[in-house]
Amino acid sequence: MTGRDGAPLVGFDVGGRFLDLSTGLAPDKFTAEVRKVAAVPATHAAASIAWSKVPDGPFQTIWEYDPRMKWKDGIPIDRTLLWPEVDRHVEVSGASEVYVRYRIRDLAIDDFRLAAETNGRGGASAMEVTHVWWEDGTAKTLTQRIPAGSNSYQYAIEIPHGSKIVNKAIIFECK
Repeated sequence: MTGRDGAPLVGFDVGGRFLDLSTGLAPDKFTAEVRKVAAVPATHAAASIAWSKVPDGPFQTIWEYDPRMKWKDGIPIDRTLLWPEVDRHVEVSGASEVYVRYRIRDLAIDDFRLAAETNGRGGASAMEVTHVWWEDGTAKTLTQRIPAGSNSYQYAIEIPHGSKIVNKAIIFECK
């Protein structure tokens, strides 16, 4: 992973959802429900995420799968789905590139996440804030330009008393 246009990395985010499919259940992609899948034995389940500044390592492990569920209250629940959701942030001040390694055995993974973080180029820039709402069934907008370098900014929208308001969006755009 490298920064855009060769910019040095400040950090990176890495993650994913690791799935123990040994019970024959997997998350449904579009709901909070589960779906039946072919069971995959997880007798030697293992997974890890590691990173290095060079392709051949050494790699530093930032997460490792633990197949033994630890209950904070000490009372196990037999209906738990073993799908750890993992997100880690690593600071790598000034690295030109990093290598991320996922290792997985007897598990599945979905929802890979990987993002590079660099310092912004140049100085401060102006920002436009566009507030979008419905006022008594009519679409309305108000755009305010916040000067570059402002630490705070306030604006007010005058609305007739008794109007029915439905906020739709606030859009921030760096110019």
